[in-house]
Amino acid sequence: MVGFLKAMTISSCLLLAGFIWLAGSNIFKETTADKVVWLIIDAYAVGLIYTTIRIFMGG
Repeated sequence: MVGFLKAMTISSCLLLAGFIWLAGSNIFKETTADKVVWLIIDAYAVGLIYTTIRIFMGG
């Protein structure tokens, strides 16, 4: 089960890195709805960091 959680966390971090790359590219145009979506993605990133710390620290 821990191996599955580690794989899901790593794949989620890679997906998040893709979103960050998209936001940094020149083809991305930010609207009000995008700001709300990025707020949700930021909260998701904080959750991923917390989960990663919990898994790799053995808790």
